[in-house]
Amino acid sequence: MFAKGPEIAAVVNNVRNLTGITTITTDDAVLVYNLCRAEYALYKNSPWCALLTKGDLMTLEYLDDLEYYYEKMYGGYKINQDMTCSLVQDIVASLRSSQHMTPQYNGVFRFGHSDSITPLYSTLGLYKDDNKLTADNFAQQSNRTLRTSIIDPFSANIVFVAYNCTTGFKVKTFVNEKETTIPVCGNEKLCSLETFLSKIGPMADSCSFQDVCTYQDVTTTSKSVQNNWSVLVFTSLLLAAIFY
Repeated sequence: MFAKGPEIAAVVNNVRNLTGITTITTDDAVLVYNLCRAEYALYKNSPWCALLTKGDLMTLEYLDDLEYYYEKMYGGYKINQDMTCSLVQDIVASLRSSQHMTPQYNGVFRFGHSDSITPLYSTLGLYKDDNKLTADNFAQQSNRTLRTSIIDPFSANIVFVAYNCTTGFKVKTFVNEKETTIPVCGNEKLCSLETFLSKIGPMADSCSFQDVCTYQDVTTTSKSVQNNWSVLVFTSLLLAAIFY
């Protein structure tokens, strides 16, 4: 585990040396990191940041990225993507209906938190690096695209904009207000809506959220239970689909 590896041990040792407190633990160092970045985001400065070198920050960022990678994105179970199917269903329905709207501004907005925007990233194939993030390849991941400090900041958002062009309907994706190419559209930022829907539409059309949340109760008989956490997770996305 990365948290128990030499890289994190070096961070803890640095904080101990700077503070003179020899009893500081890994949890304490992580707390310093969280205080540093939270206060810096709010006030553009934090005294806690003085206890961490740039190398320490990069190491603790990777520890955070590993958690996201396995619990919410590519490194974990298939359910990380499957549980976004209701959200994908909503996106697909909105984009399909945009083709029949009058030419004016129309929007569909969904608000929430990172616990659903990051799984949606993985469903769309965003920020998937060639090499898997693991506890023993930190040095090789310095140029990774999956950096939660960049892709999942405060007010993270993903926007799908549909355009009615002379050549047909198009869609463009923005992540955190930046034009973003997604794998289903190849290298095109302005993607054919037909192509976009042909790639993610099947997931929406076959979505059964109840099936996703079905589990086998080995102590009694097979049960189908609605997982309340999974329901809540879908309330946690800032999504704007704006149609032209």
